[in-house]
Parts: sequence; C-alpha cells; structure tokens
Amino acid sequence: MLGDDVNGCSANRRVLHHSHLVNIRGNSYRMREYSELQRALRSDVENTAEAVRPSRKARMAANRIQAETGMSDMTL
Repeated sequence: MLGDDVNGCSANRRVLHHSHLVNIRGNSYRMREYSELQRALRSDVENTAEAVRPSRKARMAANRIQAETGMSDMTL
C-alpha cells in the first residue's frame, strides 16, 4: 500500500509516536455476548434432553425387551 517496507514502517512510527496505549482488562463485548449465547444454548440443550428422556417405565420395558430378544444395540 505504501510502496515498500521502509515507507510503511516510517508511516507507522509517525502515527504511533503520538499515540497512548490503553490496557483494557476483562472480556470484550463480543466475548461477553458469546459467553451469554453459550450459556443460553447449553441450558436449551439440557432442557431438551430432560424433555426427550423416556420415563423409567419405558426404559424398564425396553430393557426387558432387549434381554428377551438379545438385541444389544437398543440404548435408552
């Protein structure tokens, strides 16, 4: 963009010479939003998993059928 490395370095130094460094600690807004999104998705998955899980009676019936037929690939 500036022709070569020497000109680019020189332009950067002139701009940064008058700058002040500010160290900001903590999560950025993007990281905070990402964390909130992950928590929301995790809670949705946990709620869905609880809603989809079969009842104890259904699991016992499936286990009994599995034992009678010898099918080992039925998992509940």
